Amino acid sequence: MQDLSAGSVSNSAILTPGKLLYGSMRWSEGIIESIVGEELSCLESTSVDIIVPGVVDLHCSALERYLAPRPGAGIPIAAAFAQYDAAVAAAGITTCCTALRLDRIPGCTPGQILVQQALGAIRQSTEAQATRSRHFIHLRCELTDDGVIEDCRQICSAYGDLVKVISATDHSAGRRQFKSIAAWENAYLSVVDGDRKRLDTLRASREEGSTLGFRARSSELASIAGDLGITFATHDDDDESHVLEAANLGASMCEFPTSIEAAEAANRHGLAVLSGTPNLLRGKSHTGNVSTRQVIEAGLVSILASDYLPGATIPAIFLYAGAAALALAKSFNFVGSSPAALLGFADRGALSVGSLADFVRVRQTPDGAVPVETWRAGVRIA
Repeated sequence: MQDLSAGSVSNSAILTPGKLLYGSMRWSEGIIESIVGEELSCLESTSVDIIVPGVVDLHCSALERYLAPRPGAGIPIAAAFAQYDAAVAAAGITTCCTALRLDRIPGCTPGQILVQQALGAIRQSTEAQATRSRHFIHLRCELTDDGVIEDCRQICSAYGDLVKVISATDHSAGRRQFKSIAAWENAYLSVVDGDRKRLDTLRASREEGSTLGFRARSSELASIAGDLGITFATHDDDDESHVLEAANLGASMCEFPTSIEAAEAANRHGLAVLSGTPNLLRGKSHTGNVSTRQVIEAGLVSILASDYLPGATIPAIFLYAGAAALALAKSFNFVGSSPAALLGFADRGALSVGSLADFVRVRQTPDGAVPVETWRAGVRIA
């Protein structure tokens, strides 16, 4: 029987750890067997496609947009997940932590119902080997929701093998990401279908939740993650007090710090700093917070993730790295070896002998880098 997970690429630029080579790569049974070639110093010295590692994404929250692409236009979960999976693969993401929001919003379809549907789709598709990319779960746990602990425990009990990250979020108005009340209202008005009364109710419930039992819920989430060996992350930290509180609870990652101060504090306290590639591609935060470029150039970023736009990652990395081969190699660590290491995956995130043949063929155009092929364990998936 033909081994569909065996093959080779040649006459290509291949991004290996610390080097860009012009040469060839061979793999068998989904594992890289050899990489040979001559070192290139810059991307401008080659007009061929560039082979880069498959992206390891720790925070991809785009599934919600496929579940409801228009207000009131709910899509059946199987179809929505299939389309989302295709978009993730086409973006060059071969290992994806799909971020699901545990958050009850008054007057809306209970979030836990949508989450359960999504979890079921991921489980069933994975067991049926019907996914393009590998999918795991990132639980975004809203601390202002008094039911979040029960929901998190139930999911971890049923899907613990898939849950890789638990993050503690606080999306109340006037705090963290939404220091501006206007920014919070702009973000949530569409969630409540433009109903100002429901928006006011949501804001009041968030404010109450941010004072009653907030710290106890954060501590309980940290305990759940610690007991199960799941990465625990803090989210949208604004200052050192936020970071220190999370560090004392055992957090190992600081997601989307909203200020340089918070990112610096995360580094001091040993937390990996994750920032977003849509922010990097756009050159600024959509909510007026610190830019990803600022945090990278301050030497504070460990990991980049696609956040709400899977297709932003590879174009953003190439845009930031410019023409220098070494800069590209270092930048790909943010979406390859660094997130893989945080999750304990030693077999992916870099192109080297013995690693999975997870890779992306990228073509440079006048308007930027475009992923044109994605391969998972030596089999083309997009």
